[in-house]
Amino acid sequence: MTEKTATVREARAHLAEHINRAEEGPPTVITRNGVPVAAVVPITDFEALEEAADLLLSREAEAEVRVPVHHGSTAAAPGHQPTRCHAHPDRADRTG
Repeated sequence: MTEKTATVREARAHLAEHINRAEEGPPTVITRNGVPVAAVVPITDFEALEEAADLLLSREAEAEVRVPVHHGSTAAAPGHQPTRCHAHPDRADRTG
């Protein structure tokens, strides 16, 4: 799978083509002044990345929150706030 690169201007002018290409598999990386800033990817790839990020954040949050209590059980640390997803700062980590 070979990724294609397009400037913001090109992507805007040919958005439908980039979407069609993404449906077929290869992503298009959008650049601004030569710097990658976004990508048009197949929705299945996006969903897989979201799921992987949620799982990773869930594991990190669980490791952060758990503190030993008597008899080997664990409990949440007092005052702990859920971690935020870096990709979606408006959304708290999904654990569960």
